[in-house]
This record gives sequence, C-alpha cells and structure tokens, in this order.
Amino acid sequence: GCAAAVIGNGIGIAGACPVARIMPLKVFTSTGGAPSSAIAAAIRYAADNGANVINMSFSGNANSRAIATALLYAWSKGVILVAAAGNGNSAAPNYPAAYPIVISVGGTSGATARAPFTQFGRRAVDVVAPAVGVVGPAVYSATDAMNGYGAPGEFTYFTASGTSFSSPIVAGEAALLVARAEELGLRHSLSNADIANALIHATTDLPDDPNDSPNAGPDWDGNGRVDFLAAVTAVDTNLVRAPVAPRRMAAAPAQAGTLLLLWTDDTGNEEGYRVERATFVGGQPLSYDVLGIVGPNVTQFEDATVVAGATYFYRIVAFNLAGETTSRARRLTWR
Repeated sequence: GCAAAVIGNGIGIAGACPVARIMPLKVFTSTGGAPSSAIAAAIRYAADNGANVINMSFSGNANSRAIATALLYAWSKGVILVAAAGNGNSAAPNYPAAYPIVISVGGTSGATARAPFTQFGRRAVDVVAPAVGVVGPAVYSATDAMNGYGAPGEFTYFTASGTSFSSPIVAGEAALLVARAEELGLRHSLSNADIANALIHATTDLPDDPNDSPNAGPDWDGNGRVDFLAAVTAVDTNLVRAPVAPRRMAAAPAQAGTLLLLWTDDTGNEEGYRVERATFVGGQPLSYDVLGIVGPNVTQFEDATVVAGATYFYRIVAFNLAGETTSRARRLTWR
C-alpha cells in the first residue's frame, strides 16, 4: 500500500509509485521469525525475476553472510535495495540497512520531528520518511477475529507506526525514479547506484529536534527527509556517465567456423556493446569493422565469419548517451 497503492479509484490510499507492480515474497514464519536462508533466497528470487527495487521492512543487529551475499548478487543485477533502519531509538546501525549498498530509512513524526522510536544519525540512517500514523491496507488474521476484529481474510485499512512503513515509502520513490528513467529513455544509461544516489541526495535537511530523547543531534535524519519532486527532477541526462570499458575478453571455439567472444560487464549503465574486428596484415591490424551490436548486460558474441589461418584483433565498445569506452584489443589466430 505505502509503496504502490493505485490512484484514481476513490478507494483507500495513494502509494508512492502507483504504477509499480508488487512481487510479494513471504519470508516470515507464523511465529514471527525469518530465517536468514529464507531472506537470502527471496532476495535472489526477486533479482532473478525482474525486480527493480527490493524493500526490506525488517531489521536486526546481526550481520548475515548469506543475506549480504544475496544483496551483492541483487545489486550486481541492477536492483535498488531499501531497508528499515530499525525502531531501537539509538544510533546503532541495524542490518540489512547497514550494508553500504542498501538505502537505510529512518522515520519522522509529522513534518519535521524525529519519530521517538527510530534509529538516528549518519551511521544508522541515510534518509528519513513518515513513520508515525501511516495508513495502509491489511487483512484480518485469526487472532484478530478472536479479539473481535473482523473475520479471517477480510480486507481492511489500519494505522501503524515504525520504520517498516517508512521503508516502503522510499522503495516506492525508488520505483518512481526508475519509471522516470524509463520515460526519458535513460533506463540502461543509469545504474542502480546512479538512481540510489539521486534519491539520497535529493532531500530536505531537517532541524535538530529539541524534544527528542535521547537528543539525536542535528544529523539525526542522515542526509535528510526524502523529496519526491526533487528526486524525480534530478533524474535526467546530467546523471548519465560514460560506461566503464569491458574487461577480461576471452575467446573459445563455439562450433565449426564460429568463435565465441566473452567479456566482463563492469559498468551496469551501458545501452549496449559494439563488437569490432580488424584483420591482422603486414604486422599491423587494419581498420576495425563492426561485427554486431548486442544489448545491455549481454556479455558474449559469436563470430561466424572467421577464416582458418587468419589473425584478427577484437575489441568491445560499451556505449550510452554520455559516450563510449573501448576494451583492450585482443589478438587471435583462427586455426
């Protein structure tokens, strides 16, 4: 609801990114616990099935290798990661929000005050968003029914507080920025790091809350309260950087008369790759010709035009709106 409730239907609430689609993945057991193996598996599943943003409305003080590895995997696939900072009312960082690749979200009360329960300070929080009295959709449980609230499975709305509600608001903002990049034709020219940085720095710095306890100081809000309009405005061609040159080009026979080229994608913001080849004659490569163009995140190409005994130079060019970068040439002789 907080992240993606639709608008224009006269029902309930408006989500941060109403055009987003939700991939709900259950990791918590009926007793309230969540095994790290289940969390890691859900992160990998989301990354492998097209998620642009992962929201994690849970926190703890333990660092899990399985979760950290899964988050690195999702990040490598271009996913933006967002997590609740926690409700311990301290400056201690919690996980998974504390990982550097995760946007850690603390909470506000009203427009500018610190939520009395939120983690605070730059070690624990990147940005803050509303966390008190947040309205969202829910389904009554059997326990709710036993306490006189609705029937099991019945839909309702409720009001709750916690950074678990701040986090999906910011995850919805991240999805909104992804949608904006798509709209401008920049989706493949902007990496997840570009969009996350735009979100983190398009904020409003909030004043020190004189009434909070303990006093969290002037940096309690990290980089500040999220500003949707400023973040959306920041997503433009000025954010686009030239891609990093491909590395580790290798080659192997694919089938008779075909050479398979492989390389490593180190950039995450290319619109595609251009594969070029020059023939080696008289001790020098001739001018390079374009063999083909492949899309973003593709790291292989088959050359079916090789001739036995010929020596070639291959190079891979990564390109986007900001420019292009070229790999080191590799010399190969086809036997």
